Amino acid sequence: MQKTTATFIDANNNLGYVEVEVEKLNGLEKARDYDTLEPIATLYRVHIYNDLGNFKPASEPQKKLLELQQSLNFRDMFAGTKIQTEYLKGEKFKADFSEIIRLKDFPRDEFLSGCANYFGVSVDAVEAAEAVALKYDRPKNMDDYLNTKKVEDRDYSVNVFLLALNNLLVDRGYRYGTAWLYKEIKQEEIDELFEVVYEVREEYVNKIKNSTTEDFDDETLDKLMASHPHKSHDFIYAACALAVAFGHDIEKVIENLDEVFDCYYEYLGHDHYIGNDDQLTDAAIRYLTDDPSIWKECVADGGTDKGLQEWAEEVVDLDGFDLTLNSYDGGCKSYEIGDIDIYVVPTDHKTSLLS
Repeated sequence: MQKTTATFIDANNNLGYVEVEVEKLNGLEKARDYDTLEPIATLYRVHIYNDLGNFKPASEPQKKLLELQQSLNFRDMFAGTKIQTEYLKGEKFKADFSEIIRLKDFPRDEFLSGCANYFGVSVDAVEAAEAVALKYDRPKNMDDYLNTKKVEDRDYSVNVFLLALNNLLVDRGYRYGTAWLYKEIKQEEIDELFEVVYEVREEYVNKIKNSTTEDFDDETLDKLMASHPHKSHDFIYAACALAVAFGHDIEKVIENLDEVFDCYYEYLGHDHYIGNDDQLTDAAIRYLTDDPSIWKECVADGGTDKGLQEWAEEVVDLDGFDLTLNSYDGGCKSYEIGDIDIYVVPTDHKTSLLS
């Protein structure tokens, strides 16, 4: 399996993270292409995990990454051929579905004749389509089936019914839903994906390297605190640490930084514990004592006979506040702000987000 990751800042100034995995599938000797129905010699599956949300590309590599994510992610999930799939995703299907929903409340004979007239087939053909679509369902009549529950347009039986009425249930010998088909991902597409992720990652690295960060000495800190009297000293120290970590302008950090609760901050959509050694040690102990479920499990398993508070203090003393607070990879980074070491502990991403 090939795997790579990248961090980036998009056009909305949101911090993004993407993880790409490419898996070679084995044991699929009978795999066929959903377009040509020809055998596929080598089959790959691409997984692109991300937290892009309302991602707005800030560069050509980011734009290309979004395009590849939309075209490659889980490309293998096809129950039908290209022709069948395009129909089920197209405007004709929407119109057909709306029509049978309109007809479902009519008497049985009017439902059959209405479908026959709309699709240009015989009543016998409509009943034959029903028999195929509802082979394993009750009731056997499509109008009754549509009235028994809230049927969605992606309902399998409805898909089969409409494909049959459009003479698309069988395409070049392939019957819809018989097995998953695959849209082949070629090696050159995989190479392009990894190259784009590399470019996105390099953009971020260069942005950090080329950014200027202030020397946050005591004099600079005093000026910041004087110009932001409504902000606590801890908040200013946290903002300075993030300014160094991400190579961002300190005023921009202060503007976008939110203190959720003691030592816990949200910046550009990502959460961090930030503070000095004593503050984060206390935060880690609070983290364990606020939710005693881990302690209870430990007691039940015979792992400790200590009370909750004493147990939490022992865990943090042994593991450190970073491993306790960062369930992702247990890491953190420290930055000298003034003459104090300020630690930044990410809670939802790898420490590679930090410089």
